[in-house]
Amino acid sequence: IPMLNGLRNTFPDKKIIVVTSEPGAYILQHIKDINEVIISDYKHTAKNILPPPPPETLQFNQVVNLINAVDFEPIVYQRARPDNFIKVTESQLQCSLKTNPDYLIPDFDINIDLKKSFIKKYIKKYHFSGNVIGCQISSGGQTRILDSENWIKLANICNDLRFIWFGDKFIDRSLPKNIINTCGKLTIEEFVYGIACCQIFICPDSSGMHIAPLLNIPVILLAGSTLVEYHTKYNKHWLIHPVYTTPKLKCSPCFDWQARHDCYKRNGAPWCINRITPGQIRDKILEV
Repeated sequence: IPMLNGLRNTFPDKKIIVVTSEPGAYILQHIKDINEVIISDYKHTAKNILPPPPPETLQFNQVVNLINAVDFEPIVYQRARPDNFIKVTESQLQCSLKTNPDYLIPDFDINIDLKKSFIKKYIKKYHFSGNVIGCQISSGGQTRILDSENWIKLANICNDLRFIWFGDKFIDRSLPKNIINTCGKLTIEEFVYGIACCQIFICPDSSGMHIAPLLNIPVILLAGSTLVEYHTKYNKHWLIHPVYTTPKLKCSPCFDWQARHDCYKRNGAPWCINRITPGQIRDKILEV
């Protein structure tokens, strides 16, 4: 999104069309720098090669291919990750983007009726009243996943609080009574409106970390492998409240492909995020 803003600043008269997934189109619907969004189900699965652009982009003279750009471009090892898309775009278009270092991603506009609908469907169903605390259980990176047992321990030691679990994979197991489990059940729209219903949102480096500040919801960020100041660069940083391992590991922060060779060879790994205790998270909830 910051790259698209830089692209618009650099080429104010050009038509900017984004080819993305259906969830991506929903996230981008409030971004005024885009002229059009084309929804595609294109997926790239090959390893260690730069992917071709989606077939839908073949109609255009200039295409910036950002699919897996972070994973495959060598620039990833040289620059802060939020700048990668900008640098890749500059390289592919042979230009210098006019980027704004103070740019903030615009807020979501929330439909009150849709928010009430989520509360009725998922929160009142459990006879909960008052505020709930959101928890994003899943994340796209292996070094960013807090073990589910730690999430359960958090609910147990905070039995006076109400939690709502979000995640892309269905979880079918017995959970404490103060947890609403929506994992694997929500559309992207319901996910966003679910976050909007929360008093606080707890998550690792994930989609929710970026979405919650756009809804003005404070985030407790489980900063295991995450370099917080870079990954939240274009969000409202005053709403981000990180929790770190104690003591901090020398190998943190890292990215998934830079993880220690022994990171996944023991129970409770990744070490970094799973050294954050439920007690630390509870204390941060009380602080926020």
